[in-house]
Amino acid sequence: MAIKISHDKNGRKIFSDSILYDEIANEYFIPVKVGSQWGDEFLGDFYPLKPSELRLIKSHGDMEDLQEMMDQNTEDVVFNVKGII
Repeated sequence: MAIKISHDKNGRKIFSDSILYDEIANEYFIPVKVGSQWGDEFLGDFYPLKPSELRLIKSHGDMEDLQEMMDQNTEDVVFNVKGII
């Protein structure tokens, strides 16, 4: 079951299985938990969630949803489809 872990810049709830867009990194991802913190793990680095930079795309999604978005994308944007820890 997904748990509420944060909120986006518009105050919408972010869950552990949400699909997010980071406006600074220009990246779509599903958050991961490292230790006690939720964030984005990309290329071996961990970035804690910063609500002011995030936009909720889908409240509850999975890697298949993210990959489908990537397949339909025509923009120059990063999709972090590494997997959920």
